Amino acid sequence: MAKIVMVDELMEQMNEFKRQDNVAKFIKKYRNLDYLAMIMINYAEELISKNKYDTACLIYLEIDGNKNLKYISDEVTLWFRLGEYYIRKGEIEKGKSYLIKLCNEVENYEESYGFRELTDEWQKLKPYVVNEIKPSLIINADTEDDETMTDDALLELFLEEMGSGGLHAYLTYYGHRLEETLDAAKRKEKKVTVELLELIKTQYFKGKMPTKVETIENIILKNDWWFEEEDDKYYYEIEKELC
Repeated sequence: MAKIVMVDELMEQMNEFKRQDNVAKFIKKYRNLDYLAMIMINYAEELISKNKYDTACLIYLEIDGNKNLKYISDEVTLWFRLGEYYIRKGEIEKGKSYLIKLCNEVENYEESYGFRELTDEWQKLKPYVVNEIKPSLIINADTEDDETMTDDALLELFLEEMGSGGLHAYLTYYGHRLEETLDAAKRKEKKVTVELLELIKTQYFKGKMPTKVETIENIILKNDWWFEEEDDKYYYEIEKELC
C-alpha cells in the first residue's frame, strides 16, 4: 500500500531546504506524489513573500531541471521566476530566454502576471525583452467581449486559462464565454469537458451564465468559490482530452 503523505510532513521537510541537493533529494523521495511541483511552487512563492528569495530560487532551479517530477502545474510562475533569477545574477541572455519563451507561448501573459501579483516585477523585467516578444492579448474585463471565436479558439482559451489559474481564473476573466465553450465542446465531442462545464453552469450558476464578467466575478467573490474539486478533475482528465 502506498504511504499517505500529509502536507504538514512535506512542509516540515521543505523547511530544511538549505542547498539545491536538499531539494533534489526531496523531489526524488516524493517523485510519485501528484502535484508535487505545484506544492513546491506555492511554497517558493511564500518564501519570496518572506524575503527568502535565494532559497525560493533553489526550488525553482531544481524543479526546472529535475526529471522526476510528474507534473508542473504553473509554468508561468516557474519560467517567470527563472527569468528574473538569471537577470538578477547578470546572466541576461539566459534570463531573457525564459521570459521570451513565456511571453511568446502565453497569449495573455500580462493578465497572467497580474493574476499572480507579479506585475511590479514584470515592469522591471519588461525592458529587457520588450523588442523580442509579441504584444500581450488583454481582454478588458469591464466590457463585454463580442468577438466571434471558432470552436478551436474557444477550447484553446479554456485550456490556457485552466492551465494558468484554474476555473477561478477562467470564470473570472472569460466566464461569459462558458456557454459558447460548452457548445463548442459538444460539437467537438469533448465529453469530459462538457461534463465539467455543465456542472459549473448548473451547480454554481443555476443553469444560466451571466453575460458580464464583472457580474460573474462578484458572484464568485461573494460565495468564496475556489473550485478545488473541479480543478482536480481538469488536471487528471480534461487536459488530456483537449491537448
